[in-house]
Amino acid sequence: MKEIKRERKYAWYVQPLDKATNDLLFGMVGEENFLESQEVEGTEELVPLWRLPTGRSKLMALRASRAKLGLKFRLFIQEGAGKIRPFPFR
Repeated sequence: MKEIKRERKYAWYVQPLDKATNDLLFGMVGEENFLESQEVEGTEELVPLWRLPTGRSKLMALRASRAKLGLKFRLFIQEGAGKIRPFPFR
């Protein structure tokens, strides 16, 4: 009997660590994707995050320009309706 695989859906989030990165994210994804205070797994504080609406394409653009533009941020991921958790990013 064949096992049925469910497609996993992910949401990506970015926490800017400086004003320049925050300004870039504002222009990149728009104000409607700003989440002022979100619970993040493993921390007791609420974190301001930007949601990346097109997922991996925006993530790859950020990663590619991180060093070139001196961007400073932390990356988070959410699987389905699960908790938002830090994503190891180098």
